[in-house]
Amino acid sequence: MTNFKKLFIILIIVTLGPTFKIFGQDQPVSSSWLYNPMYYNAGYIGREGMTELNMFYRQQWQKIEGAPRVLYGNIQIPINKQISLGGECLFEEAGLLRSTSMRGGASYHLQMSKNQWLNFGIMLGAGKENVIASSTGNVNDPVFRPGIEDTWFMSATAGVMYFNRFFEVGISAPQLIERDYAYEGSRDNISFGGINYFTSQAAIVLNLDKKSKFKNKTGVLYRHRPEVLGDGWEVFTNFMFYDIVSVGAGYRNNFGPILNVAIQLKKRARFSYQYDFPTNNIDGFNNGSQEFNIAIGLSDQNYYYIEPTVPQVPAVVPQEENQALEFEEDPIDELIEDVSDVAVAIDPSETVEDTMAVEQQEVEFVDVPADEDSPANLYKMNKGHYIVVGSFEVEKNASDYTQKLNNEGIKTVMGYRPEAGLYYTYVFYTESNIEEALKKVYQIRKINRDDFRKAWILTIR
Repeated sequence: MTNFKKLFIILIIVTLGPTFKIFGQDQPVSSSWLYNPMYYNAGYIGREGMTELNMFYRQQWQKIEGAPRVLYGNIQIPINKQISLGGECLFEEAGLLRSTSMRGGASYHLQMSKNQWLNFGIMLGAGKENVIASSTGNVNDPVFRPGIEDTWFMSATAGVMYFNRFFEVGISAPQLIERDYAYEGSRDNISFGGINYFTSQAAIVLNLDKKSKFKNKTGVLYRHRPEVLGDGWEVFTNFMFYDIVSVGAGYRNNFGPILNVAIQLKKRARFSYQYDFPTNNIDGFNNGSQEFNIAIGLSDQNYYYIEPTVPQVPAVVPQEENQALEFEEDPIDELIEDVSDVAVAIDPSETVEDTMAVEQQEVEFVDVPADEDSPANLYKMNKGHYIVVGSFEVEKNASDYTQKLNNEGIKTVMGYRPEAGLYYTYVFYTESNIEEALKKVYQIRKINRDDFRKAWILTIR
């Protein structure tokens, strides 16, 4: 693009600027919103229950000089079960316009039931816009009046979202504070205009095949922005295999189709690439766009965040004795008939041994008091942290499930809490080391069993 064309664009904008009330530069489009939803909705801060870092780089309309470029990153840090902190930075460059902003905020997680949450998030920050006059080769042109090169602004966003294990929906106001373009010069008093621009999104997750971990996630995003480009929407669907490779496709109205491919590395890192196919709606801007995304998990998942329920197991044979075993460090390599991995537990009186070796363990039996037949005495649970794989209201169901696991070579222990009126089948116990429990539950969840993937931690104080 020649300097004359650049100046011509600036002249048009400056001429029309005072005529229309503009609510600030539109939030840049991102094709990876299904992977990085916090970009559009602050309610997603801490959604995954783990400390994570997300970044993406987008190049709009390749091979066109001055086409928009966007670099974005955020970090999310869960503090506890209810509060998560987040921060983000956005750098955007489009022609002679450049914008840099940073925001920080938090989200509150309201637990509606065991697997249903309602999140509220808000972020506040500031940014700077400027016109790169030096790129024109004519910095003395009157169009670049004093003050146009560095214009500061306030920025705020808020959002709310609901989710469970299979569905999520949210709505947000990306620009709560109105602001003018940099080339309009002076700063007006801060005013709020969140109702003029909002986004909403929804997605559903389907488990299509448990053995191959074949899943589908389909979502829709709607953007209401009457002061900018009008309303817009896009749909996207993604298929994942073995929690490693995923491919997807989508469509954005007035733009065109989108393709996506991603690779997941042990739930610690995800790399994805999106390509927006070129459109002929605007003459000359039909070279397509591409986007690179990376997500890095900086901590183990917080398994207090979601405590999944375990379905009851059909009766097998009534259990006569409690069984306990010693926990191995890495049960993944142990194979038994009809079970690809072996989970392990320890009796509350035993200690945890830190070893990487996996050895075949003999079943040990715990003496059951013969003179005290109440559940509280038969299945006493001391203070500490338990990794639970089954919870039941009926003693026989808990006994049958525990016996079934022991018959398969998976040594487990049965417990009872009179306060809750529930029987538990657990595979690990520690009196005070919660970090050890979190580490073990992460290992247990990797075992190729549906019930073990739903293991959770019960804390008795």
